[in-house]
Amino acid sequence: MTNKSNKSRADRERAAKMRTAYTNPYKTVSSARRRIQQEVQEERDGGDVPRRRSVERRSRGENDLHADLITEALRNPTKTVTEGELREQYSHVLTDLRSMGVLAAGLVVVLVTLSVVLPK
Repeated sequence: MTNKSNKSRADRERAAKMRTAYTNPYKTVSSARRRIQQEVQEERDGGDVPRRRSVERRSRGENDLHADLITEALRNPTKTVTEGELREQYSHVLTDLRSMGVLAAGLVVVLVTLSVVLPK
């Protein structure tokens, strides 16, 4: 590879780190960052490792977990959120929706009352 492509990838990697440093409390990884990591990993492995290992395994009928699949899953964890946590974090949304509903109902009552009271 040329120095230009390595430099651009290094710049992209540095920019991705800067973007996520301040706005990522859960330490998630963007898809752009994941692609960069995969490119680096493929260069280390010699470039002959296929990107979609799990798809190939499914097509061959292999269902057991292998060490490389487990390490890939550990590198890219998925955070599961329960319904209770969502209710706790977004309880203010329910109160806002309730107050908007009350306001909308009140305005409809005012409009109906004005249409009846005001002469035509």
